[in-house]
Amino acid sequence: MSDPVQTTFQSRLSAKQNRISRKLIDNSIRLSGVATDCIKLTMTKSAQGDILKRKVDSLDVIPVIFPAFTDVPIKITKSLDGSNIVIPYTFEIQPFEVMIPLTHSVDQDDLIIKFYENVSGTDPYILILEVKDALGSFGARSILYHKYVLTHYDGVLPAQIITWILDMAKRRELLKW
Repeated sequence: MSDPVQTTFQSRLSAKQNRISRKLIDNSIRLSGVATDCIKLTMTKSAQGDILKRKVDSLDVIPVIFPAFTDVPIKITKSLDGSNIVIPYTFEIQPFEVMIPLTHSVDQDDLIIKFYENVSGTDPYILILEVKDALGSFGARSILYHKYVLTHYDGVLPAQIITWILDMAKRRELLKW
């Protein structure tokens, strides 16, 4: 005879606490995170790692908790319509961690775009980041939250994606957030 599966009071309690902890952490990230644009891309790569084609799956706004950025080099590029795009840029790929709620699906190679107001001009500062890795923190029975390792995106983006990023920046300025 086999025994039916028995659960102890502690295991049932830890399962409830995991769900409560996950909800509290997600709410904390939503409340203290910055609304950030995210472009979900599916990339087809060659055997050598070169990008053959990109497919945009979605354009979302997600809450993200960012670290403080200091001493970041910037580069100024021209868009198709001739306006300046100021992009923080670095030759060294310096990874850093951000927190995003579990309710938002973010995958490797997704691009996260953060806009900073340019007080001296009309064009905003645009920070383009690439998701490199996901880190999970687990409770007794389930995952509690994700941290994502991001780096500055140093690839060349197609003109259509640059246009979408500029449209996102204009929308941000109209909405004032």
